[in-house]
Amino acid sequence: MSVHMGSMGGLGGMRDRQSFAPMPGSAVLVLEAARASDAHAYTCTANNTLGVDQMSVEVIVESPLKVTVIPRSLTADLGGTATFSCSVSDPAATVSWYYNGSPVVGSGRVVAAGRQLIVSGVNRDDPGMYQCQAIRGTRAAQQAAQLMLGDSAPVLHYRFIEQTIQPGPPVSLKCSAGGNPTPTITWTLDGLPIPQTDRVVVGEQLGTRSEVVSHVNVSHTRVEDGGRYECVATNRAGSTSHAANLNIYGFPVSRPLASVTAVSEEKLHLRCPVAGYPLHSFAWTKDGVSVDSDPGRIVQADGTLVVEHVRRPEDAGVYTCTASTKPGRSATGSVQVSVRVPPRIQPFKFQEGLSEGMRTRVVCGVNQGDAPLKLEWLKDGRSLSLGGPPNVQVKVIDAFSSVLAMSSLTAAHSGRYTCEAHNAAAAVRFTASLSVHVPPSWVLEPADTRVSRGHALVVDCVARGHPEPSVTWKKKVTREGQSSGSDAFRSVELVSPRAVQLSNGSLYIARAEPEHSGTYVCHAANSVTHLSTTIAIAVNSAPYFTSGMPSVDVRAGELANLECRVRGDPPLTVTWALRGTSLHHSARYEETVKVGPGGETVARLSVSSAAQSDAGIYTCTAHNAYGRNSHTVRLNVHEPPSAPRGLRVVSEGSRAVRVSWAAPDPPPTSYVVQFRRALEGWGEAREVSVSGETVSAGVEVSPLLPATDYVVRLVAVNHLGRSPPSEDLRLTTSAEKPGAPPRDLRAEATGPREIRVSWRPPPRDRAYGLILGYYLGYTPVLLQSGASGSPQYNFTTVESSEGGRSGPEGEGTWSVTVGSLDPHTDYHVVVQAYNTEGAGPLSPPATVTTREDAPGGAPQEVRCTGLSWDSVQISWSPPEPHLHHGTLRGYKIEYERWDGWSEAIKKSQTTAQTAVLTGLEAATNYSVRVKTFTGAGDGPWAPPTLCTTDEDLPGRPGSVRGVVSGPGAFIVSWAPPVRPGGRIVSYTVTWRVVGARMGGGHGREGTITVAGSVTWVQVDNVLGSLVEVEVVASTRVGEGPPGATRVTITNTVPAAIYSHSTSIRAERGRDVTLPCGHVGQPRPRLEWKYQGRPVVSEGRMVKGDGGLVVQEAQRQDSGNYTCTVTNEHGSDHITYSLTVLVAPAAPLVLASSSSERSVLVQWKQGDNGGAPITGYTLYYRKDHGAWTQVHVNRHSSSYTLTGLECGSRYHVYAVAHNAVGSSTASTMAVVRTLGGVPQPPPSVQFFTPNSSSVTVYPRAWVARGCPITHMVLEYRQKEDEHWVQVSSGGPQDSRVEIGGLMPSTAYLLRVTAVASAGSKSHTYSFTTLTVAGELPPAWVGRASPQWLSVRVLLPLLTSVVALASSLALVCYCVRRKTSPVGGGDGDGDGDSEGTGRGANTAARDNKHNLAQREQYYATIRKAPTRDQQPDRVPENAEDIYPYATFQLPDPAPPDPNHIPMYPIYQTRTDKQMENYGEVKRRGSRSRNQRRSRSRSRSRGGVADSGEDYETLGSDTETEHGGVSSRTESSNQLDDIPSIRDHTVYARGPANKEPRDAPLYSRDASRDASNPPFQQRIHHNLLYHAESSTSPEPSPTTERKSFPRRTRARCRVMGEGEGGKAAVAVPPTAVPPAYSAAASQSSGRPNPRGPNQDPQEVSEAECDRDILPPPRRYSDAKFKSRVLDYSIAV
Repeated sequence: MSVHMGSMGGLGGMRDRQSFAPMPGSAVLVLEAARASDAHAYTCTANNTLGVDQMSVEVIVESPLKVTVIPRSLTADLGGTATFSCSVSDPAATVSWYYNGSPVVGSGRVVAAGRQLIVSGVNRDDPGMYQCQAIRGTRAAQQAAQLMLGDSAPVLHYRFIEQTIQPGPPVSLKCSAGGNPTPTITWTLDGLPIPQTDRVVVGEQLGTRSEVVSHVNVSHTRVEDGGRYECVATNRAGSTSHAANLNIYGFPVSRPLASVTAVSEEKLHLRCPVAGYPLHSFAWTKDGVSVDSDPGRIVQADGTLVVEHVRRPEDAGVYTCTASTKPGRSATGSVQVSVRVPPRIQPFKFQEGLSEGMRTRVVCGVNQGDAPLKLEWLKDGRSLSLGGPPNVQVKVIDAFSSVLAMSSLTAAHSGRYTCEAHNAAAAVRFTASLSVHVPPSWVLEPADTRVSRGHALVVDCVARGHPEPSVTWKKKVTREGQSSGSDAFRSVELVSPRAVQLSNGSLYIARAEPEHSGTYVCHAANSVTHLSTTIAIAVNSAPYFTSGMPSVDVRAGELANLECRVRGDPPLTVTWALRGTSLHHSARYEETVKVGPGGETVARLSVSSAAQSDAGIYTCTAHNAYGRNSHTVRLNVHEPPSAPRGLRVVSEGSRAVRVSWAAPDPPPTSYVVQFRRALEGWGEAREVSVSGETVSAGVEVSPLLPATDYVVRLVAVNHLGRSPPSEDLRLTTSAEKPGAPPRDLRAEATGPREIRVSWRPPPRDRAYGLILGYYLGYTPVLLQSGASGSPQYNFTTVESSEGGRSGPEGEGTWSVTVGSLDPHTDYHVVVQAYNTEGAGPLSPPATVTTREDAPGGAPQEVRCTGLSWDSVQISWSPPEPHLHHGTLRGYKIEYERWDGWSEAIKKSQTTAQTAVLTGLEAATNYSVRVKTFTGAGDGPWAPPTLCTTDEDLPGRPGSVRGVVSGPGAFIVSWAPPVRPGGRIVSYTVTWRVVGARMGGGHGREGTITVAGSVTWVQVDNVLGSLVEVEVVASTRVGEGPPGATRVTITNTVPAAIYSHSTSIRAERGRDVTLPCGHVGQPRPRLEWKYQGRPVVSEGRMVKGDGGLVVQEAQRQDSGNYTCTVTNEHGSDHITYSLTVLVAPAAPLVLASSSSERSVLVQWKQGDNGGAPITGYTLYYRKDHGAWTQVHVNRHSSSYTLTGLECGSRYHVYAVAHNAVGSSTASTMAVVRTLGGVPQPPPSVQFFTPNSSSVTVYPRAWVARGCPITHMVLEYRQKEDEHWVQVSSGGPQDSRVEIGGLMPSTAYLLRVTAVASAGSKSHTYSFTTLTVAGELPPAWVGRASPQWLSVRVLLPLLTSVVALASSLALVCYCVRRKTSPVGGGDGDGDGDSEGTGRGANTAARDNKHNLAQREQYYATIRKAPTRDQQPDRVPENAEDIYPYATFQLPDPAPPDPNHIPMYPIYQTRTDKQMENYGEVKRRGSRSRNQRRSRSRSRSRGGVADSGEDYETLGSDTETEHGGVSSRTESSNQLDDIPSIRDHTVYARGPANKEPRDAPLYSRDASRDASNPPFQQRIHHNLLYHAESSTSPEPSPTTERKSFPRRTRARCRVMGEGEGGKAAVAVPPTAVPPAYSAAASQSSGRPNPRGPNQDPQEVSEAECDRDILPPPRRYSDAKFKSRVLDYSIAV
């Protein structure tokens, strides 16, 4: 094999290039001192007898970079534009700009456009160093240029403002200015320089941004400091000024004489040299003559004198100004004005057409102006004395002339030349421009350039001269059909695409192409001459492909031809490779290369007898001296495809799934997807053809049915045929919302607020999954359209476990009751089924009308108008229409006296909206209320309205009586009219002696008028023996009829009383006076009696006039008080009936649960305290909640509390009110609203496991009346101990995915659902599917647990048997020991059954009940007789009464009238309402449920089994004021003679503690005077207590009973000796220890300890514990009378 190396044209004749072979089969090329000409593509060629192979290497030689920035220094004026150009030797280099070392961001004013930097709107921040940096690979170069700022006139940045102040405070005036060069600032006051003193200081300092800041500070202002201040900023570019007044209050003050120089022919402003403010008038004189006569002199309003054109000598002299104020104060100041003539320069100019090397001069002459004069020359604003261009001379001819001479002119002499002349008057300038014409010369001359194709190219062409030469680029163009001699140059923009000339003259080509190659000329010209340079630009092209075949398809065994077309600089070398391997060595491959027209090279590769191994990607590689490039062609050799593999599901849906697979090699042109249902055969399969290009993204298989099992397989297809089918893929589509609505929707009204809705499920083939429930929607017909016009339904969820259902699963009829509707309203009802994916379509609406109900609102706007003294008219408006709840049939009216003393309520009824009430009393307030009614009942009352009748004539005064009070004197007294007719304003008493004529004169008749509060009057000096007396009452309306009597005047005065008997009401605690006005001679004896007994002096006081004062009257002071007077002539007496009013007694309250959201509270009022009840206040709260109060009408005896929480316990008590005050709090009633804890659904409805996840459906849980508010999901493997929480929220999510599970693994899923009624936890177990999605195999082949080993199991079983035998023996011994002698069926059996077995059975039953989560009610029943069925199950509601045991109420609420409440039995239970809504089948019993029974023999025969109940309103109300609810057991126990002495006590707020009640003892039981167990037993059970076995309300809550008289009660007193509860069982009284025990239930300290609950016993235990154990007594009679009781559950 030989190896040699070479470049294009070989290596011959090239020095410093050596090729040698260090070993056989290798070659090395060495280039020494590489130059740019060494840049080539070098090829290494190896050949032997079997073939030839080549490899090319491209060598690139890089040269150093060179950067040039033009100009290197640039001066720009403010606001002008500065441009820098950067030229780089390598056009491919990357250019970056920097300003003072920081990168330039090309935006806004500063723009980096390619290799140009443009700064627009130059400001003071822009001067500095600008740097151009070029980088190419590892090479870098840079050059900097400076930007300087030109002259700019001053600009004021801060100006002081005008001020008006009082003398004294300091003042600071400030000006700041900027400019280039930095300006100077001068200050003047009224046009004169400011003199600096110790008070006035002028300062100046340099601020930021090259600004100068100047200020005038006056430390203590005076009047003379006022005036017009002006600051003037000046530099060589110009000046600017600002002026404002500083006004200082004060009288006019003259300034010192000042001198002012005026410039001739210019305007002069003279400020009045007088300070002060305010100044009213000004007067100017010149040399004593007023200036008003000269029109060229004008005095302005501020006192400024303006001379329009100053003339000399007319305007020179002394000017005097007199300034005056309005009060007449004035001052005078003077100014000396001298006039100076400014210089005037005779114009001059430079001659035109001056070129380099020539000479020139100009003369600056001043033809006018005061001496001395100074002349100075400047070039471009810079004094030539500071330096300038060479060969410049300034010669002074005389004091008024100067010559500027320049020899050998150059471009540097061009510019603006200024002659400046100044004297004491002014400085003037004259400027002329000099232009020296300079021919163009190259700064950067272009040269021949080479560039690679596709790269950017910049060719610099920069020339200088004066005027500035213009640069243009042109390209040489050969015209078609003509010889080269006719070539022409044209602008590059016209002949070369993407070639442009930059503003700095450079040629820029963004992307070089071969057509950019050619000859270019750069032409620079100005008005002097021009020059040009011609260059050649060569674009070197690396190979690039113009076209080629992307792929070639052939059958196996055929000839395959592959082709690629390439262009590039010759010579080109083209090679072929397959998968990176050269093809030179194979004879099956033939390569040909030929050059086509236009220089395109065509390379072809032929493959003979193509096989599958020849298939693949072929690479065509072309290279030349400037690079290499490749092109690929795919060769596809086709044959029938193989079966696809790896068929799998990518994503699944309800009606389509997406599958993917691994494509066979070679990939087919298309695929056929076959799918069928799992129960069908392939003959029924459907096919879907897809392109072979969709393999990567997968293929969608559709249409499918939701929730259906399918089998999918795949067949590959190409033009040669089909492949065998792939393996079967089994899958199940996802569920979907139901596709059809429920069927046969019907609705019927079952009440005013509820309807019954029934329907049938959707067809099975349209259910699309397991139906979890239904959404039942309803809406009033009038409100069914919202803003969008679509019905707005109120939806409720019907779970699969709710509602009635009949018929086979999936085909039966559902029936649900919908409540809380509006009465008498048309509703549209719809139903939609839902599954795990959502809800299906709505059913067609069904229309139903609810029944009528009582109105829900009261009449509105009740108004009352008095018509007369006995009638009023009331009117009202009907309730809101939505509260009618039916057709209003009319209105009911109730009215009564407002004071409430009249218990009679009058009623009326009308169909109109107004009514007239008649038969009323005059001038009386009436309480009127109105309600409406429908056919279903009455609505609520409207709030009471006060009506007042008009006043009337009063009635006849009552009990008019006259008594003789002395000789010729009598006293007449009377009682107020029974019908006063209004307020009595006066009484008129008219008397006349019988037989006397009218006008009989004094002593015969008379009239006396007294106030309306007086009820007696004395008449003296009567002349006659028989007197007729009339008394008339008067109101504002007039006089009423008279009351008459006759008085016989006698000489004796018998004892008589002129006060009247009456009834008196008084509030407790007030003093009550009972008057007893009397007469008699001799003085009568007076005596008071109370209830027939003489009145003692204690607590009472007899007044001097005989009246009796009852001090601080109490309730026991009520009764009849009689006053008796007696003397020898007669006697008299009167009687007062006194009623002392007190606050009412506490009502008797009971509460029953009505629904999930309401509670019905009923009460009965006992003693009203002597005054009518004015109203009630109900207090209620939830456990641990705040108290809420409701005010109720005085005539009400029940109230429904609404808006309560479901399944919650509430405490209720009531307070009654009358005119005196409020009662104490009633006993606490405790009730629980309906509703239970959530119920778990079956596992098949709640979750669906998969291989690596489980899908949970939270909505499957049953709410059971109380909505689920919170749900927690946790899971773990069965072998793991730690739970993993995956969700904590509400059940609103339709599904929750729990991922990350292991296939074929057993898991536990714990769910906790929380509602207002409580929480419920349930644990499910499941096993994930296998990886293939199948059910996991049985646990076959697993190793048996170690504990199942015979070596472990046999000893364990032996130990268990031995232990069981030992326990059985011990139990037998204990039982024998505790049984009494005699055994058998006597008392011994009963005792053992009741103590040992009964307790164990109760524990087991309770445990069993909790485990089964069933709802039971406990009742105490008598043991049946022998001939009765012992296992009888209650058959009706009367047999099951829920309140067998009770719970202590919470401490009384924080009410000021709080009274401790003492409970009866208490059994604390933590059992929630777990089974709310479940009903145990009547007559059924749990398999493990037992009755605790005992047998007993009784001498008294069988006890009566009758039942008696005391209902609300019965005659059993007693002074205890308690409320009882009697159970069946208590009624049965009443009839048992042996324990009738057993009385159970209860104590409430109105109860008085019985006295002298000894504890029951063994001695007491034998006391003959108090025989035990002889009285009737009654259990007074508080109605508000809870059942210990169920939180449900009693099914017989209407049975409300009250305690009978003389009943004692049972109470647990606390712990006695030995830790047992002491039970008080006295026959008639309660022991002293009762109060200590009772305090425990009223929030007082617990005698059992701070952490101990009160002792609790059930009713059965209370009855049992009261009886002494029979084995302790030898009294056979006693033992024979003991009856056993069983608890039926």
